[in-house]
Amino acid sequence: MNNKKSSKKDSIDTIVIMLSISIVFFGVMIMAGKVTGNDWLTLLPEVSWENLISEKALKELFYLK
Repeated sequence: MNNKKSSKKDSIDTIVIMLSISIVFFGVMIMAGKVTGNDWLTLLPEVSWENLISEKALKELFYLK
């Protein structure tokens, strides 16, 4: 029983650490881009609920013809 609790705690600790590392990594990338003038967030396609409704907007979003 004690081994199961230890295993769950280790799993949760691992997930928290991996999420923290990912957030820091991507945060530094975004901040470095803003400092150097390369805003990485503008490269992502803009998505809104109105655009997702129409088939034409979906094709434009995924660059389909």
